[in-house]
Amino acid sequence: MCYRWPSVTRLKTKETELLKLQLEFLDTLDLIVPDSSGAAAQYHVCGIIALAFELAKKNRDEPAELRSNRQFLAFVQLVEESFASRRDVTWYATQLDCSQRTLNRICQRMMGKTAKEFLSERVVIEAKRLLAYETDTVNEVAERLGFGATTNFVRYFRNETGMTPQEFKAPIVPGRVYVENSSEDSGKTF
Repeated sequence: MCYRWPSVTRLKTKETELLKLQLEFLDTLDLIVPDSSGAAAQYHVCGIIALAFELAKKNRDEPAELRSNRQFLAFVQLVEESFASRRDVTWYATQLDCSQRTLNRICQRMMGKTAKEFLSERVVIEAKRLLAYETDTVNEVAERLGFGATTNFVRYFRNETGMTPQEFKAPIVPGRVYVENSSEDSGKTF
């Protein structure tokens, strides 16, 4: 396997000090070990190069695509942890130490939608789940999803789905199974 030396190598403070000490030792090596052929110095130079190579390999910048994948996965995890209380993409970008524009670019590349669209979709999925499968009222769902007022939740839900939470919840009756597969059974409930 061929390894190209990275164009930019970042070293940690301790690693930098170690390399600096090795180079200083190289300067004094000829004084300590007088060697007419310079074999000791050459040997030490090879050691320094090997050390620098290993440090560079360990600290090299990862490819942009891999970094994007990691940032996207971190974003998804952060959304799962925080969507009920945070719907501001700027907050997510700050938490991920990137700009909102970078976060949007990553989401566009990974899912074909902006970070805001992804976040809104997640909030709506949870709202629908709560409305369909829980006995919570619309007010309780709004509170669980971190909306300050029920009217804000109703407006948000209607903008995202085209219907109000009440309209979404109305046809859902607990214990009823809806069959939509065949045209003969269409609309029948059991």
